Amino acid sequence: PDVNPALPLAANFAGQILLTGYDSINESAPLHPGDSLPLTFYWAAQSPPGRNLNLFIHLVEPATQTQVAGFDGPPPFPTQFWPAGAKIVDARTLKMPEDLPPGTYNLVIGWYNLEDFARLPLTGANSGDSLLLHRVTVE
Repeated sequence: PDVNPALPLAANFAGQILLTGYDSINESAPLHPGDSLPLTFYWAAQSPPGRNLNLFIHLVEPATQTQVAGFDGPPPFPTQFWPAGAKIVDARTLKMPEDLPPGTYNLVIGWYNLEDFARLPLTGANSGDSLLLHRVTVE
């Protein structure tokens, strides 16, 4: 596929999956309760994961680290079949809850193993087991 993300970056998940960028709304554009946040991720397989992994997309209240919205699910093409060098375009939509209080939230993503729920660690310039994509303002 044509891989030309609006927001390029390089986030390495355990030397297996590289996020080369994503498309989303402008970070400064506010959302409202009940709105949907479109996201398109551009993945590159660095080495075959060899197992099925789930992607998580969580909207988190930063002070308490409480998840207020989220989505977990497999990519459109199962990761156990990703050969090294594969490029995957993954479009998702995150729905804001109708009762979401106004505020600024962190949008974080990551991968986990379906067998034991262990998250893939970030390597290189990033660390931890989730990546902060950007902040979302809800009015």
